[in-house]
Amino acid sequence: VAGVWLLWGASGPKAGPHRVTVEEGATLASVARKLDEQGIIPGNATTYRAMAKIFGSSDPIQAGEFQIPAGASGREVLDTLQHGRPVVRLVTIPEGMPSILVQEKLAAIRELTGPSPLPAEGSVLPNSYDWQRGESRAVVLSRMTNAMDLELDKLWSSRKPNCPVNSKQEAVTLASIVEKETGKPSERRMVAGVYCNRLRIGMRLDADPTVIYPIIK
Repeated sequence: VAGVWLLWGASGPKAGPHRVTVEEGATLASVARKLDEQGIIPGNATTYRAMAKIFGSSDPIQAGEFQIPAGASGREVLDTLQHGRPVVRLVTIPEGMPSILVQEKLAAIRELTGPSPLPAEGSVLPNSYDWQRGESRAVVLSRMTNAMDLELDKLWSSRKPNCPVNSKQEAVTLASIVEKETGKPSERRMVAGVYCNRLRIGMRLDADPTVIYPIIK
């Protein structure tokens, strides 16, 4: 037993660090085979699975991509897969990015799966979003649009009573025009005021940024 315990605390044949991807629904047996093939664990897959059952926690392993530190022992490998935080990757959507470019950006991430949907214009909140290897593009996009829905609900509820836009979508459209009209945040209130006054009296906006849409469509 002492020898097995020492083996459980020994590092794998390759020092690492290593990246391991655990698929949704994977078993300890299938993951142990993958760890053995990559030289991450001491002994072989069968021995490691037996040691994990005897000495390790009974908690389930998580799905995701994990970073195994250099020199990690068999015990530390199992603990990482059961309780560690999956590797976080980020995709950044800047302000003013048209929907077709959001679609192309997600399509270009090879580690994601499935088709890349085209979001509705203005439906994605500019921000950095986490994603994991093997995750679907549709799921990542849904995080972006859900974040926009929550932010828009909050802002719409606090709008001024004399606001000349009649819907959330109109507000997003106007905000995107203002954002593209000037790159200086300090000027946006003034530009928005000009457009709001034009809307109140029924004038055309005559906004230069809107010419991009006939071009990209």
